[in-house]
Amino acid sequence: MSLSPRFQEALQLLAGLTEKERRYLTGLSRNISRSEAGLAAAAAPLLHRCTTVCKGLCCRNIVPDTLIDTTDFIFALSLDDALEKVIPVHLEKENPFYGTDCVFLEAGTGPCIFPAHLRPLVCITAFCANDHGIRKEIARVKWAFFRLEGFVRVAKIRRLAGRMMKVFSIH
Repeated sequence: MSLSPRFQEALQLLAGLTEKERRYLTGLSRNISRSEAGLAAAAAPLLHRCTTVCKGLCCRNIVPDTLIDTTDFIFALSLDDALEKVIPVHLEKENPFYGTDCVFLEAGTGPCIFPAHLRPLVCITAFCANDHGIRKEIARVKWAFFRLEGFVRVAKIRRLAGRMMKVFSIH
């Protein structure tokens, strides 16, 4: 599979939100961003190891659509409109049939195009070293994403119900 349909789904969902839903989404996303910032601060030594020892090994030879989903795009796009123009440029490089380096690495090697406080869930919570000392912060990020996933599921159901009402409405 490819990330492009997930990105398009995120754009469609965002476009169909009411103002009230948009405000709620922004609150959920800001909570995730704060949680990610807390995790990044607590995991500073591990993140430093990622760039100096591992050199981003976890971003190499991956299958991106197993790591990044629609909710990750919704989260990032809800707080940074500029990503709407940047992401498609990187998606053009995607090879959905083979493991590759992450398409979201600038110039193919990094850094990541997503700002540190807007990273996809798996990208910010997976470490190749002992994460024992930061499990509380990881859990906080995962819980915040779980809440966002619930919001996204309800929004999808509402969108589907609206389409069904149009189809079955009697004129």
